[in-house]
Amino acid sequence: MGHRDVPKIDLITVGKAPRGALADLCAEYEKRITWPLAVLDTADAAKQLKDGAFVIALDESGQALSSRAFADLLAAYSRVQICIGGPDGHAPAVRARADAVAAFGPQTWPHRLVRLMALEQVYRAQQILAGHPYHRA
Repeated sequence: MGHRDVPKIDLITVGKAPRGALADLCAEYEKRITWPLAVLDTADAAKQLKDGAFVIALDESGQALSSRAFADLLAAYSRVQICIGGPDGHAPAVRARADAVAAFGPQTWPHRLVRLMALEQVYRAQQILAGHPYHRA
């Protein structure tokens, strides 16, 4: 995957941004991600969805993907929008628009942790596709 064909990623989150140590961890992954990345906090995720983007809704009812499968999914599209729902999950308009529903396992995770996990998985995907070993810091 050459530099010109890296995916543009939007992480669209409904709910409050993390604070404290969790915010610091999120910021660390945001710095490590060299792909074009926008983190959008919004009350209405459906208004952020773009025509032509591949939309992934994160939900515990979704398909659990390996990190490699997630990386390959991101690599297949030039624009990917990853949606994290609020306390009541995703709005019907987001569910209807989603091209894929993915899960970080069958458990229900707090919104702020899902943000961190999504950022980590985007970073991991970047490293996998670049052929770099990913070592824990």
